Amino acid sequence: MLEKKLMWFSRRFPTASGVIDLSSNLSRPTELPKNEIRQISNRNIEEYIALRETEGIDKHWVYQIHLFLRQYLDYCNNEITKNKTLQYLNSIRSIYSQATYRKRMLQIRKFLRYEGLDWLDSVKIIAEPVYMPKRVANNDIEGCLRLFEGHEYELQIRALIMLGKNTGMRPTEMYRLKIEDINFENRSIEVKKTKSGVPRIVYFNDETKKTLLEYCRNKPKRLKYLFNQYHCMRLFTNANIKIKDLRKYFLQEWNRRNGNYLIGELLTGHSIRRNISLSHYVAFSQDEIKEEYDSVMN
Repeated sequence: MLEKKLMWFSRRFPTASGVIDLSSNLSRPTELPKNEIRQISNRNIEEYIALRETEGIDKHWVYQIHLFLRQYLDYCNNEITKNKTLQYLNSIRSIYSQATYRKRMLQIRKFLRYEGLDWLDSVKIIAEPVYMPKRVANNDIEGCLRLFEGHEYELQIRALIMLGKNTGMRPTEMYRLKIEDINFENRSIEVKKTKSGVPRIVYFNDETKKTLLEYCRNKPKRLKYLFNQYHCMRLFTNANIKIKDLRKYFLQEWNRRNGNYLIGELLTGHSIRRNISLSHYVAFSQDEIKEEYDSVMN
């Protein structure tokens, strides 16, 4: 029985040699030589990324992980060692913000563990930065709308702003939006691909419906999606708010209008794993969610 467990453990958590020393303490990571070189091929990366995709995480985040690892491996010329890994982390620490550096370090550590390397297990992960959310109010939204008055893409921008501020959708969710995803009669949108991997339905008010309908009737037929990511991000380069701030506005306005907190969490697609009420006790029907939305935002 013990041998079977050890065989499973060696397959699940392989060491550098692929064999577990039965005389060693299993609770301690295997000590690897500092000069050990591990050759990493493109196939190794593709297999790892394919494995991460099966977790159901957002495609944009998968792309980011791929980019993090590719830059790390380019620095090491696809020959990773403990020393090179530490040198790379030190080289990017002063370049990126604390939050970005932490994300990259965590993803590199996950990949090293996948390769059976524990080089970063003993390195303390930098703490998450203290984050103070930006306050976004009505005057910020109105100022942004005025900024784009008479603009070539004013109708598209207005539709994006109305959608973001009145639904709480993430920017990546709006960038994937197609006309067929929108139910104008019910004033709802089925968000199929989300950050948490759980589809959800969001609602919009009459103000948003009017703007969306106008934009959909006049949008160029060549556009597959209603809002191209890089096109929209470029338009907002010098704006007083960013596209991601529209989601902040929705949650803040929902709170200012005394909307039900738990329904607000469901509408914005926050993970319910850490919310005891939503994960174990409280459930809402779509009719109840829409009724609350209309009473707060319509």
